[in-house]
Amino acid sequence: MDHETSGNKFFGQAPSTIKKELGIIRRFSRREVLAGGTLAVVGFGLGFGVSDLVTIPPSPQAVGSPATPNEALQTLLQGNQRFVSGSTVVYPNQSVELRTQLAGGQSPWAVVLGCIDSRVPPELVFDVGLGDLFVSRTAGQVIDDVVLGGIEFGVEEFNTVQLVMVLGHGSCGAVKAAIQTIQSNGHADG
Repeated sequence: MDHETSGNKFFGQAPSTIKKELGIIRRFSRREVLAGGTLAVVGFGLGFGVSDLVTIPPSPQAVGSPATPNEALQTLLQGNQRFVSGSTVVYPNQSVELRTQLAGGQSPWAVVLGCIDSRVPPELVFDVGLGDLFVSRTAGQVIDDVVLGGIEFGVEEFNTVQLVMVLGHGSCGAVKAAIQTIQSNGHADG
């Protein structure tokens, strides 16, 4: 179903490149997304292969606002490497002054779709703080119209968003349940 012809409009129009990428997801059933799409990002997981992609800054500091998609990706990857190595910044970007400033508005630089699993909160996994990420979390990173609308809203509303990332992880109960259901030719509830 095409977003523009479905009769539904969710929080405006996303930029064409992101909208095109998000549209690809909508062609798959929930079962296919859980079994295939989620497993693809699980391989990337938390730290798998990241050391080959980024150089960890010797002295991690609180995150600024990346100006390009590549800078945003590198910032997330560097933060994840700090998380994996145990050298995270203690509560970056969470000062009283920043919290007061954010009460008046936010300017996140990335949208992250992650799992509801309590072990993978994106702000901790990427070692960033308040106001840095616009986060949506679902079981197994499943996307429906409401989640897609939230992602589109984040991209459209905050012109500071440089990147949309799907955060996968290992040992995901939702993915395991979907795989078991498919392998047993069963029916997934929900």
